[in-house]
Amino acid sequence: MAGILPASAATLNWDNLTWAPGSLTNSYHVDSATPTNNNDITVALSGNTTFQSGYPVVSNSITGGIAGSTSFPNTNSLILGMIFADKSKTLTVTITFNYAAGVSNVNFNLFDIDQSGNYQDQISAISGSFGSTNYTPTITGSPANTVSGATVTGNSAAGDTSSNGNVSIDFGTDLLTSVTFTLGNGNSASRHPGNQSIGIYDINFSPKRVPEVGPGIAAIAVIALVILPHFRRKPLRTPLPDR
Repeated sequence: MAGILPASAATLNWDNLTWAPGSLTNSYHVDSATPTNNNDITVALSGNTTFQSGYPVVSNSITGGIAGSTSFPNTNSLILGMIFADKSKTLTVTITFNYAAGVSNVNFNLFDIDQSGNYQDQISAISGSFGSTNYTPTITGSPANTVSGATVTGNSAAGDTSSNGNVSIDFGTDLLTSVTFTLGNGNSASRHPGNQSIGIYDINFSPKRVPEVGPGIAAIAVIALVILPHFRRKPLRTPLPDR
């Protein structure tokens, strides 16, 4: 069985990407070690997909208190501007890593998870998976939210450019092919929360790559497949004694 090469880091950096207006699924090439036509990562939205006009959108309107730099001048994130007509409605975000051997070191931040007016942001069921194995990340909240297990609930207001509503999600060395979480409202939200927005910041991960088999090794494998069955069909015979 082929070994797995050491991981090298890749980042879905929203400063370099766009979100197609009105779409619910977009795929991106973000790994310099894969062909340019590869879709290395896919972000999909499902469930309550009633958005405010012009959303989802890649924008720096919610920055999580992160200042721009030469490398990342815009501190863009994917802004989900939702309309929740009822607080029982939820939106599910699924991030898929398109690598057969999975990825590790998955981490990203969510911005503006807070409580204000009619809404109470709640991020729940935060989970990663590889096949049938599920993982819960290390989740770190901020002053405007509370972490309980795999759920983060807003408890006070945080400004769009403040870090007070940030949430850090880190899967460490867990090997994953997907991450999911649900955006909705906590029990303290009004029955009809209406408009609320959060940001999904850059997604970091380290792909696990299975090395390609060279032509020489491939040829040996083919010969073995042809010859071995031939030998197996011939029964072993005990030589006759000399007379």
